[in-house]
Amino acid sequence: FATLTTPRSTAPFCCSLPVMEDGDTPSDGHVCARHDASDVDESLASKSSRKRIRENGATATATHKISLAIVGCGRAGQIHINSVSQLPGVELAYLIDIDGDKAHALAARHGCKASTELRAALDDSSVDGIIISSVTHSHFALCKAALQAAKAVFTEKPISHDAQELRHL
Repeated sequence: FATLTTPRSTAPFCCSLPVMEDGDTPSDGHVCARHDASDVDESLASKSSRKRIRENGATATATHKISLAIVGCGRAGQIHINSVSQLPGVELAYLIDIDGDKAHALAARHGCKASTELRAALDDSSVDGIIISSVTHSHFALCKAALQAAKAVFTEKPISHDAQELRHL
């Protein structure tokens, strides 16, 4: 369970409730940063209602879709591309790869922009977060640039092989 935090919202996926293997949530209550206890009603009591809220919550309660860029269109990148493409309330804004042909082909298939440079996504104020799935030696520099641009960051491991660089982040 991980929560993507963007500069615009601390609870972009509505409740940020983890989904258990049985599809249930850890508690029957629905209390989060967006909803207080007075928002809880009988419709939330059933498992199917809570599941429907989790599935549609981002589009139903957020003022905008979460916009993501993925850096690296190799094996791990394509897994992220497929995952992000299936998330409600999330849009794929950019695919970035040093192989421009690969980035453009995948971007055409997924209806987003392609680039060979991270700067395109960093300069785009509509992009909320960056997923870094490029070669490992590039993770630190890309992560640092994204954080300096005030973007939320998810990166494949390792972020760096150098402890000093990790402290710097």
